[in-house]
Amino acid sequence: MNIYNILKKNKDVMDLVLTETQEKENVDFLSTGVVGLNLLISGKIDGGIPIGRVTEMGAPPSLGKSFVSLTLAKNAQRKGMFVIFVDTERAFDFEWAKNVGLDVSENKLMVIQENMIESVQSALMSVSKSLSKDEKKNLFIAIDSWGNLVTDKTLSDAEIGKDVKDMTVTQKKNTFARLLLTTKSTVFVANHTYSNIGGFGDPMSIPGGQVLYHNCSSIILARSKAKDKDKDEITGQLISCVCIKSRYAKEKATIKFRIKNNGGLDIFYGLLDIALEHGCVVKEGSKYTNTLSKNKYWEKELYNSDFWLPIFKETDFPKYLEERYSFEGKKLDVSEMEIQEELNK
Repeated sequence: MNIYNILKKNKDVMDLVLTETQEKENVDFLSTGVVGLNLLISGKIDGGIPIGRVTEMGAPPSLGKSFVSLTLAKNAQRKGMFVIFVDTERAFDFEWAKNVGLDVSENKLMVIQENMIESVQSALMSVSKSLSKDEKKNLFIAIDSWGNLVTDKTLSDAEIGKDVKDMTVTQKKNTFARLLLTTKSTVFVANHTYSNIGGFGDPMSIPGGQVLYHNCSSIILARSKAKDKDKDEITGQLISCVCIKSRYAKEKATIKFRIKNNGGLDIFYGLLDIALEHGCVVKEGSKYTNTLSKNKYWEKELYNSDFWLPIFKETDFPKYLEERYSFEGKKLDVSEMEIQEELNK
């Protein structure tokens, strides 16, 4: 009896089956607009967050969560995707969104301004139910932010002055996280963090239920911020970020990215130290030069296409970067499996 020949006659079963060929064809990414963040999440220069999956970014306030959310939304639109932006903070600014490059037309963007879990969940599930399989692939959902989601019970308790912790929040967030997978759309969740004041465990943790953690293909954590200065003028913010979980990139890898006060995310920031290590960029005194040019630059002059594109096109720096960050092609430690195989012989 050939079990496969029996099963392939069952359409209900075969519609759910994923083949190796389909999996490889389905893996595509939505760029963050920053080479370093793309590498950190996907291990690829031209990668980013995985399409059709859930990605989470945790960060304290003012460390770029909303800016990354909007940039991803803009890039989703460029891929022809419709964007649903769930604004639980009631802070969405259409003018700011337009300045980032987002098309705020009604046929391109829907903003849901709500922080009740039940209402947001119901709205997203209703949208998903009305879409075909192909239409779901063409939907990008940003939730900014997960930490502000509350339950009907929280509101009811507050109305009657009941000052107790709502024990249903975690349960309902876990249910919502499971349902996000059923949308089969691309989901980006911005989340806050909290500090472990007691000094035990991780000094910075991402709350919101374990199911969201388990269901995310990738999770990154922004841990610190510094001011980017030109003389005495603050020109931007420097964000340090670590990969907490990824199915495509090396976990615990780190990168820095920059939010410019006058120009959004900096596509090349964070690559200089790695380029110096590789050797495609050399420091001479207080200035820098790449091995393809005799021109010397101050660091503040480096972050532009004229300096970096020749390096990416004419050296093996891209391969060096992806080998540094990518999980792809790396062999797992299968020593225990091999021992078990020997025992089973």
